Amino acid sequence: MVRAGYWTSSILAALAVAATALATVPARAETRVIRIGIQPGLPSLPVIVAERRGLVVEEARKAGLGELKVTLHRLSGAAAVNEALLSQSVDASVLGATGLISAWDDTKDRGALSRQRTCDKRGRKG
Repeated sequence: MVRAGYWTSSILAALAVAATALATVPARAETRVIRIGIQPGLPSLPVIVAERRGLVVEEARKAGLGELKVTLHRLSGAAAVNEALLSQSVDASVLGATGLISAWDDTKDRGALSRQRTCDKRGRKG
């Protein structure tokens, strides 16, 4: 059985990912859109729950970021998520350890995956 604390920390991590991605979205008068790449499986569940319950939009409003629209992009797996991140087709994503290590290894010479764009599961920036 999964503890309630796990879901809370997972949803907080999802919100932190969204807030980190918002920092890269240019300020505009119209509604901002944050594109989050997700893959099949349980690791993406907290992000799906947060999006459906409007938690990302609510936290953005509380943080003074104005109106925000969240779009989830369902991708086939870690490789597709990595490609979407690197091509800037999505602003943030959910990656497991293997996918993150793979993305880092593929881009370490280019610096495309910087430390400020990663968070641990408690939502703290790495």
